[in-house]
Amino acid sequence: MAPAQTQVDLTQISCSKYKNAEKGLNRTFNQILKAHDSEPKFTKAFQEAHRTRLIFRNAHIRSFYPGSSLSPVSDNPSSADYGSVYPMCACDLQTEITSQRIKQLRAIWVVGIEAGNVCGESAAVNPARSGSRDK
Repeated sequence: MAPAQTQVDLTQISCSKYKNAEKGLNRTFNQILKAHDSEPKFTKAFQEAHRTRLIFRNAHIRSFYPGSSLSPVSDNPSSADYGSVYPMCACDLQTEITSQRIKQLRAIWVVGIEAGNVCGESAAVNPARSGSRDK
């Protein structure tokens, strides 16, 4: 693939990375829901946390770009205040936030927490992490 030559190319690359990150988040989200499908209280709370995360993500982006017209479902977020670079930057920021959430979810509910962690009630427990601490 040839390197990006224009702002349009750079934006397409950035927004494609964001779309891939969202797909990864959805896979992780569904994997966790499936693992907890017999726990309706967890499922309800987990889904609520996911919806709230989307609200946070959008507010966080607006704090970077006040007055922006970001639409999380838009392929081309735009804002006259920030020029042609804004869609690329908004997609990069969304990718960063989404990637951090994937890491967070996987660490807690897929990889698992240390066995014996009394505060990790519904988190997956990873027996291999039992008693192991980074020093």
